[in-house]
Amino acid sequence: MTISLQNIKSFIAEATAMKVDHILDDSDLYADLGIDGDDFLELIEMFRTNFSVDMSEYRWYFHHREEGFLNFGALIFPPPYRRVKRMVITPKILHHAVETGSWPYHYPAHSLDLRRLDMLLNRMCLGILFLFGMGALVMTVL
Repeated sequence: MTISLQNIKSFIAEATAMKVDHILDDSDLYADLGIDGDDFLELIEMFRTNFSVDMSEYRWYFHHREEGFLNFGALIFPPPYRRVKRMVITPKILHHAVETGSWPYHYPAHSLDLRRLDMLLNRMCLGILFLFGMGALVMTVL
């Protein structure tokens, strides 16, 4: 069975609860349709499963942000998606992936620090707040 571009747009519409007529062949899933974070990751996972596309080369941080809104550490240490130039994903690109059976992007050479210093700083700040909160609680009990 051949998968058409219209099938891809219908899949996106169903997965995101959008109207299919709002999805154009060249709609940027992130910028035009507002798909981001975990919603984008879930869409890509459903796409991989439903259309049997090898997504092993897919790198999320080139295409969208991650979930969450209080990333104070990102003020000092940029998260992965802010260290690379964003690349657009459209229904046409997804259709091409279905036709070839694999992810079509070849990403530019890049290196990312896998330690995620932004997240480490967030955890440290939360730990300090927790300790101060516990200290204040102990002081009020005494």
